[in-house]
Amino acid sequence: MLKIDIDYKVKSFKDSKQEEKTVAYSDMSYNYVTYAVSKKYQDGLEGQLRRMWGRIQRKFEEAIDTKKGEVNLETNELEFIQKAFNECKFPADVSHYVTLFEEELNK
Repeated sequence: MLKIDIDYKVKSFKDSKQEEKTVAYSDMSYNYVTYAVSKKYQDGLEGQLRRMWGRIQRKFEEAIDTKKGEVNLETNELEFIQKAFNECKFPADVSHYVTLFEEELNK
């Protein structure tokens, strides 16, 4: 299980209800994953990789919709995300948040 409800300590969420934070933080995690995959595969995905990425997207979206705060990924799906993160350059201004997700990703 990959935890996606990571406490990014976003100041504007400080006074939000826990359920709202779960959705917001999970959505942030999903956005970082989407960014990394989009950057790594700028020319798009084909065949098996496209199908796997579609499954990963559905799993993240279901976790966000149901407020689960974690995603159950197969080993190859987790490795796909890790590879995208390892080969992606993120904007410097989100490094604080991305590294928190990266720590969870590499547990």
